[in-house]
Amino acid sequence: MASSFDLAIPYILKNEGGYVNDPRDKGGATNFGISTLMIKREGITAAQLGIPDLSPASIKAMKVAAAKMVYKQVFWDKYHCGLIENQALATKCFDIIVNQGPFWGVACFQQALGFSGTNLDGKLGKNTAAAINKSDPVQLMTSVCRFQAARYEYIIKHDPTQCCWRGNWLHRASLTFGVANGS
Repeated sequence: MASSFDLAIPYILKNEGGYVNDPRDKGGATNFGISTLMIKREGITAAQLGIPDLSPASIKAMKVAAAKMVYKQVFWDKYHCGLIENQALATKCFDIIVNQGPFWGVACFQQALGFSGTNLDGKLGKNTAAAINKSDPVQLMTSVCRFQAARYEYIIKHDPTQCCWRGNWLHRASLTFGVANGS
C-alpha cells in the first residue's frame, strides 16, 4: 500500500508553523515552512504562490494551499516519498527532507539501513525504497530518529549560531508519526 501526501502534510505544517521572520533563520521570511530562500532556489514565482511579490509582507499573506502545492511538487513528488509504503516512515522521510534537505532526509534512512560508501547517496530510488519497505518499521524509525538528531548536533557543532534551534530540532527528531501502527 502506498503512502499518502495528504496524510503526511498536516504533520509538516504543524512542525513548520506559521509566519516567522527571525534574523537568525538563514531562510529569511518563512510561512508554513516555505522560506524566501527556498522559493528563490526552486524558481517559484510570486504568482504561483498567489502573492504579489516575495516581500516579507507578501510571504506572510501566503495561503496554506500555496504551501501545500509547494510541498507536494518540490518535496514529496520530487524526492519520491510516495515510494515508502509505511505512512509513518514516509512522513518521517518527508519531514527530514523538508527540514534538513533532500540528501540528509534520505541519508538518515540509508545510514539506519546500514548503507555505506557509494550506496549512501542520499537518493530515494528503488533500492533504498525496497530496503525501507522490507524493514521493521519500529526498529527503522528508532534508528532514523537517532541519525536525524545526530545530524542536528553536527550542524550546531559546525555553526554554533544555529544552537537557538536545538530544542525544536531535537523534539522534531524524536517524532515517530505513529510508526507502531503505520499511521
